[in-house]
Amino acid sequence: MRAAVGWVRDHAADYGLDPGRVFLWGDSAGGHLALLAALTGSAVGAVVAWFPVTDLVGMPFDLAEAGGVPDSGPDSREARLLGAPAASVPDLARQASPVAHVRAGAPPVLLMHGTADDLVPAAQSIRLAEALVAFVMGAFDPDNSLWFFRCGIWRLNVSAGEQGNGYGRFAVEAVLAEARRRGQERASVLWVPGPGSPEAFYLRLGFQPTGETFGGEVVGQISVG
Repeated sequence: MRAAVGWVRDHAADYGLDPGRVFLWGDSAGGHLALLAALTGSAVGAVVAWFPVTDLVGMPFDLAEAGGVPDSGPDSREARLLGAPAASVPDLARQASPVAHVRAGAPPVLLMHGTADDLVPAAQSIRLAEALVAFVMGAFDPDNSLWFFRCGIWRLNVSAGEQGNGYGRFAVEAVLAEARRRGQERASVLWVPGPGSPEAFYLRLGFQPTGETFGGEVVGQISVG
């Protein structure tokens, strides 16, 4: 993957491409490879990963917690990649896990993961997200009985030292772009009012309070149609 990125950058001019705008995208195993390349040195502008594998060592536990069927044997997916079960080669498993390569200056990452996934559990994305400088989790559940859980921002976090650098705006705008792609007309966000509240941040982005509350949190919305 790193060699492919290097080739594209080296030959970008031959194809009228901008070498500074190389991005990676992948799902599941492809998301794993895209993240691994982006976090281990490939010069890319950003990476998008749908339901990626991020922590080979933690996969059996995550599967059990998600109601899946853990497989730690020699024929498991992880063993086929590593040549042996992850528990037998923990150092190699960590080297092959994107979560172990999170670093300062990492490119922006957009993770998308369904919470009902029992093949690659959402905990894999959550663990990587929590290690990154900033992360956002979008909620897309069109059949939810509560309108504000059908489309919106479920969780957003930017580390204290990186706030004010645009990471939060980038993350929110990525979720709103996905909402538009899905044909949604509005997106929601909930925040706790009071000192330290992200209310001012969301208002600057265009969210407006609806007057509704849920569990003591303010419900905000923005038009995305």
